[in-house]
Amino acid sequence: MITSVAQLLQRHSEQRARNVALARWRIDCARYRGRLLTGKQRHYCPTALWLPVDETCIESRECTCELTEFERLPQRPPEPSMGETVGWALILIMVALAVVITVIQWHHLRDG
Repeated sequence: MITSVAQLLQRHSEQRARNVALARWRIDCARYRGRLLTGKQRHYCPTALWLPVDETCIESRECTCELTEFERLPQRPPEPSMGETVGWALILIMVALAVVITVIQWHHLRDG
């Protein structure tokens, strides 16, 4: 059976995507769990703040994900957009400035 170049490229692309997803899964498991999660129900769980979870984790008791999601390769949660990241950075800066201003005002009131 002769396979077309397009079919070969498609198969290669799918295999590469699967390998990348598995590598990310291993990295995230090591970072957040200290071990590779290999359970049948492994996935990134939105209930557990998108952490890697399988049936050996305590968070799996609270998991509300459907079984069909477990059958797929674990998918990483979407990365935050630049706007979301900048928004959080601005909020943190504003809170820090408010604290500094409050401390300065408190010192001026105390010292007279």
